[in-house]
Amino acid sequence: MFGELPVIQQKVAKYGYEVLLLQQESKGVHNV
Repeated sequence: MFGELPVIQQKVAKYGYEVLLLQQESKGVHNV
């Protein structure tokens, strides 16, 4: 999925994605 991006950008993207998941959970939104 992130194969073309440098490692740092991969980590940033993964971190941002996890933050979004945490924000959804904290709001009680579970549209998985």
